[in-house]
Amino acid sequence: MANPLILREGDPPRLVELRRPVADALAAAGVVQVTLTDRPGWWEVTPGTQIGVVGVAGLQVVIEPKIDINRLVFLMGYARRPDFWRDDRVLLDADADLPEALADAFVRLARRALEQGLLKGYVTVDDTLAVLRGRVREADQLRRRWGRSIPLEVRYDEFTVDIAENQVLLAAVEQLLRTPRVGVRYRAGLQRLRLQLADVTAPGRGGGRPSWTPSRLNARYVPALELAELVLAGRSFEQRVGDLVVSGYLFNMATIFEDFVTVALREAFRSFGDVRGCSTAPTWMRRRPCRFVRTSSGRPPASHGWW
Repeated sequence: MANPLILREGDPPRLVELRRPVADALAAAGVVQVTLTDRPGWWEVTPGTQIGVVGVAGLQVVIEPKIDINRLVFLMGYARRPDFWRDDRVLLDADADLPEALADAFVRLARRALEQGLLKGYVTVDDTLAVLRGRVREADQLRRRWGRSIPLEVRYDEFTVDIAENQVLLAAVEQLLRTPRVGVRYRAGLQRLRLQLADVTAPGRGGGRPSWTPSRLNARYVPALELAELVLAGRSFEQRVGDLVVSGYLFNMATIFEDFVTVALREAFRSFGDVRGCSTAPTWMRRRPCRFVRTSSGRPPASHGWW
């Protein structure tokens, strides 16, 4: 595989030698802007606000964030759960690429979470059985069996490892294994985790993620689950452009920052009551986009010295 093309979020255009099909595939993916130059075979590649890694025809394009990876992960996590991420319990390798840094930290946290074995819990199961277990789903029994007594449409609670917490961990494992730029050393750890989670049902791609709530019972899982949620927040894609397949794993820095600022301001303005945005479209003031907020107390936060 050729040496990766390393770019930095928001940097000026960079002159790169590319084959025409590869340039077209990158342009079609919409991750970077690709412009033909007067020099045959050479293109200007301009990164935007997306960070991560894209692979096409043996070429890997790595788009690094402007900020340190640990700060990036803090911004992402704080927007999800401020109370957890204030403690700064998740540290990543600042010298690694984002996918590898996430994989390394996730493997460490997941191993720690699973040291005492897989967490178990009760799951409600709808099934068709020859013997009674739990209770009969009467409406389904009448609709499907037309008065027959066997088989039975039943519903019961099963104590199992196939619960939301384990499903989220497995989904993150599968996501990282599909991600370009995750090296062999990290993949070995991910494969071991996959074996440990062999009895867990993997959520379908494109479907909704299982929901979980921090509690006393899953406390040892929480750091790994929080990082797993960040892993799953990335946009994973694979598309065909002509004869080439473009795959990638990306985060949008503009969205990350906007989500962080929204939550941070909500926390800061808590004394004003419920704080909500007044419009989705920004208002431009002094050539900068501004947003207005409405508070349930009726007092303007702007008077508090924030702007």
